[in-house]
Amino acid sequence: MVPPSAATATADAEISFSDLATNTFDYGLFVDGLTAAQITGADVHTGAAGSNGAAILPFGAAATWSDPDLPVGTAPSDEAADQTDSDITEPALRAGNTYVDVHSSAGDIRGQLTLDPQDGYGGTATGLSAVRTVENLVGGSGNDTFKGSVPHNTFDCGPGSDTVTADPTDTLVNCGPEAPPAKPVGSVSPLKPKATLKGKKVTLDTGATATCPAAATAACTTTASATAKVGKKTLTLGKSTASVATGQSATVSIKVSKKALKSWRKAGKIKVTVTVTLTVPGGAPVTVTKTVKLKAPGG
Repeated sequence: MVPPSAATATADAEISFSDLATNTFDYGLFVDGLTAAQITGADVHTGAAGSNGAAILPFGAAATWSDPDLPVGTAPSDEAADQTDSDITEPALRAGNTYVDVHSSAGDIRGQLTLDPQDGYGGTATGLSAVRTVENLVGGSGNDTFKGSVPHNTFDCGPGSDTVTADPTDTLVNCGPEAPPAKPVGSVSPLKPKATLKGKKVTLDTGATATCPAAATAACTTTASATAKVGKKTLTLGKSTASVATGQSATVSIKVSKKALKSWRKAGKIKVTVTVTLTVPGGAPVTVTKTVKLKAPGG
């Protein structure tokens, strides 16, 4: 809110696009320090930093969220996947003029939605050693290095001995024989971690699918880990390693150890950080990370 409220609670929110062609997105909203009864609503609004704007995506009162943390917990959260809304598009959010507002009887919590450099976003510049978040680049007379991000790039290399890392969908102009062939590029879909109980065993389903490119020189390898902070200690919930054949995809899961599960159940709902890395022979590794609040099932 503008002017600022006196709220002492905090919140984290994220919107990630799983399909840029259709602007299909996942979202997560995590509040710490308020009960569901105190949160009367939450929305995504239009508006630059320091100004108020209209609500364009309502999350509703916390009692209706996917995890309201009832009856009196102070960490309610709401998550949803594969959403579409005409007001929530990648170009609209890229402009930086949207924010999330959590309304409560203890005061509002507001935060501007910003771009994540780990997803290929950053700033724009001219005449510098690095230029980010630009979809069409023209090289200078020197030796340039180009690396594409999202969603599609056009590179005009120009003179010099240039280095290009491009996806198959990118357009290369005047890059000449000096540009090395593109390295094989693998992918890991956005993480959507969930814990499941089968018998006495708990598995963390990362929600990710790892794809090994057909151009890889050998089978790819996925490594995954799940850790959490319990007090001042870092708790390793589990790790996994698996092989993915070239041109194939595989889901990624992590088995939780018995010792870690006991500590997790004792700690209750905690922030769990899940990391998945796909190693691509002949190409660069791909790493994705996500932190979510999870409670151990069966506790």
